[in-house]
Amino acid sequence: MRQTQRSWRRVVAATVTMAAAAACLASGTSSADAVEPEAMAANDYCSAGGITDVVDRTNDVSGGGWMNCVSPAQFQRLWVTLYRDGVPMDSAVCERPSSYACDAYVRAYDDAPGAQTWQTEVRAEWQSGMPGNVTVWTNTLLH
Repeated sequence: MRQTQRSWRRVVAATVTMAAAAACLASGTSSADAVEPEAMAANDYCSAGGITDVVDRTNDVSGGGWMNCVSPAQFQRLWVTLYRDGVPMDSAVCERPSSYACDAYVRAYDDAPGAQTWQTEVRAEWQSGMPGNVTVWTNTLLH
């Protein structure tokens, strides 16, 4: 049963990553600017990932992050911060007790002239039988 739960959660994590990639490709974003979800495993218990992308038909840029665990962590905390040219523009936090997953999303209006460099930082922390943390920087987007 436990192996089946782990396999199922890995399928869910892969599906979330593929859905994010498909959303970017459907939005007309070039593959060079789109998805490079740099998911990083930490001690085989939880993993985290994120993405930076342009919101369709607006001048908004979004940053999102997620974490997935193989079994419910006693506590999960996820910070997502969207940066423009190295300056934090917006941030969000997800906190959940006894959960398999946590996600957060932020959005900022890009009104600066010229191309700006956007990137999202995702920090994940969990308490469980195997406590840990991981920090992931997403793809860089010029917009």
